[in-house]
Amino acid sequence: MREREIQRPLIRRVIDQPEQVVSDTLTGYQVYVKRLSFKRKRRLVAVTIDRDVVVSVHPIRDKDLINRLNNGRWV
Repeated sequence: MREREIQRPLIRRVIDQPEQVVSDTLTGYQVYVKRLSFKRKRRLVAVTIDRDVVVSVHPIRDKDLINRLNNGRWV
């Protein structure tokens, strides 16, 4: 969160109102994805959670989301 300057309210919005919730088949974590304004652009933001603990938060490109869904990494 600190490294990418992502604020808690933004993370809360992704978790509370996701456009998509998927499971990471490699880790078993839940990934919440939402498109929102971040650093002056509309971006997809992925919040990865393990047992109610935020593991990672990062912007993700559309093509990366599509690739992870198509190759079965995220289901």
